[in-house]
Amino acid sequence: MNIQELFSVKDKVVVITGSTRGIGAAIAKGYKEAGASVWIHGRKEETTKIAAEKMGFDKYVAADLSDIQSVEKMADHIISVESKVDVLINNAGYEDHASIENMDFNLMDKIYDINTKAHYLLFSKLIPLLKKSDSGSVINVTSIHDLVAVRNNSPYCMSKAAMGMMSKVAALELGNSGIRVNNLAPGAIATDMNRDLLKELEEDNGTSFGEWIPLNRVGEVEEMVGPAIFLGSKASSYITGTTIYADGGYKENLLRY
Repeated sequence: MNIQELFSVKDKVVVITGSTRGIGAAIAKGYKEAGASVWIHGRKEETTKIAAEKMGFDKYVAADLSDIQSVEKMADHIISVESKVDVLINNAGYEDHASIENMDFNLMDKIYDINTKAHYLLFSKLIPLLKKSDSGSVINVTSIHDLVAVRNNSPYCMSKAAMGMMSKVAALELGNSGIRVNNLAPGAIATDMNRDLLKELEEDNGTSFGEWIPLNRVGEVEEMVGPAIFLGSKASSYITGTTIYADGGYKENLLRY
């Protein structure tokens, strides 16, 4: 097979949550440049529309992932427009910090609702469209913290671990339908969500964050595009139920203090 065809995502219908900025936006742009038809998702209608127009996308949908009815409407809208979905990328995420001793359970519910429950629902509703693809692929963007614990961040770690296990179970259930389900787990990536946190950690510890990472630097959002394209293409046709860690080796060297 031609190598270009092996990695091609041309004409694939792709849905990416949380894709108006950060990792999601980078992946969306990458798929668009590779010839895919991409759905942009954001939380609010007006800001999502503005972001889609600015980024050059004509397909967009808004949904508050903390609201189950909003997620259902999002799925229903995509179903009403598309005859198939080739790639679903569950990327949107929310993170906030608290110790177990001082946990606010409303915060815990919010993190779980956005990071896990919403994506579970969207995935389940889009399965009929994924089955109509000749190469359906679901990519759940988790984190190295689906595997590696970090202090004062248990709800986030737990939500990502749950999402990772969802991929494994879904891979078993949907393999005979030709749908592959995998995790893409970023490490420390410079995004709007964590840029301030990275700076605080550096100030608190008196060192560059990159010194804790074997590749000696924090990752860029664009570095998630390659793994995402790979998992959505025929190049990964025999890969399902697994996790690709794109972290510069960070999970192997996470102890900071």
